[in-house]
Amino acid sequence: MTAVAIRPLETTDSIDENFAFRSPASFGSQESAAIVRLLMELPHPDARVKRAVHGAMKWFDTYKITGLRIIRDGNARLVAAPGALPIWARFYDLEHCEPFVCDRDGLPRRRLDEIGSERRNGYSWYNSRPTELYPLYEAWADRYDPKHKVSVRLDSQGANEKGLFSVK
Repeated sequence: MTAVAIRPLETTDSIDENFAFRSPASFGSQESAAIVRLLMELPHPDARVKRAVHGAMKWFDTYKITGLRIIRDGNARLVAAPGALPIWARFYDLEHCEPFVCDRDGLPRRRLDEIGSERRNGYSWYNSRPTELYPLYEAWADRYDPKHKVSVRLDSQGANEKGLFSVK
């Protein structure tokens, strides 16, 4: 497992305009964090679960965004914040794992300033949910699979600082 791929429900021939901003299939950081947490709560994880958890944690560590934080003051934007805890984009494209945001037209865009105020300020495009997994993973991996434990650190450089993608 890396992250969970998500896409809207296809119940009609067209996507409901209320959810067009979520139309591209993507990896979802919040949904992935919830599933990884659930997997780590299983009392007797088998090899598949262990591989999934290790893979997901490696994905979170690789694609975290560091040195930035989101300001939500009626003009949502990312600002420099050296030393801040990492954040993750809500959605990452399936091909390159690059973060994206969408306006009501459903077209992926790379930066918040490329979408209208209503979507920019009315949706949680960035989150910190995976941060809660880091200490849980350390304890889980030590208990259930120390041999395959991956190195993850909240204070290491994120994908943006490593040049894998740009979000500003």
